Amino acid sequence: MFVARLTRTAAPAFARASAARAFSVAAVRLGGHGPSEPFVGPGAKPGTVPTELDQATGLERHEYLSELEGRDAFDMKPLEMTHLGTVTNPIVVKSVDDVRYVGCSGYPAESHENIWIRVAEEKGVNRCPECGCCYQLKKVDHL
Repeated sequence: MFVARLTRTAAPAFARASAARAFSVAAVRLGGHGPSEPFVGPGAKPGTVPTELDQATGLERHEYLSELEGRDAFDMKPLEMTHLGTVTNPIVVKSVDDVRYVGCSGYPAESHENIWIRVAEEKGVNRCPECGCCYQLKKVDHL
């Protein structure tokens, strides 16, 4: 009986403490993020019809601006496999992010089924488990 009464009186205090702690930890983890600037164009002038560039937003606008600069926004071309990547001479994969996924089909091409490899900057050289081809991530500002 004493234990039942203790749990009824102490339970609200424990619930408040755990809820307050969870909220304070969440605030620390999620802190430091400011509002992101929208990637929006100027729009059309009143009385005119907007062009695609005036009206485009987000990734579509990024793609248009990249085309105007003469570069490919997402670099979707296949990797050039001129040699079998080794630890000393790996195949270089360019990326704007810390991680990129590469589909290895072996060297020469189509030697084995496509295997997806997570190429990460912190790992250094990443090796295909089937053919042993090595890949290394090179971080760039834009592709």
